[in-house]
Amino acid sequence: MENDKVARPLNLIIAEYLILLCDVLLFASAINCLFQTLSYARTFDIVLFIISVLLGVVVYLYSMNVKRNPKLQLRVVIAVSSVVVWAILIPVLYSFFN
Repeated sequence: MENDKVARPLNLIIAEYLILLCDVLLFASAINCLFQTLSYARTFDIVLFIISVLLGVVVYLYSMNVKRNPKLQLRVVIAVSSVVVWAILIPVLYSFFN
């Protein structure tokens, strides 16, 4: 009986893991901001919750779905650039709303 598993290239595994980590980071940030909003009702947390959810949905729809976007490089660029935009927006939004 032969092994039915097909060996996947290491770069494919790393790229998919990176996309998954970016998506988890954005949705975890959204949950954290939601709890902060419910606890303290700060405007900054509400805005960051909305931004995190929107970017998380963008990563989920355009990077996690292989049928929608089959190119691996583009999927990784979308995921990583969403996290970079999120990281840049945090201090900007914090200074604007506080």
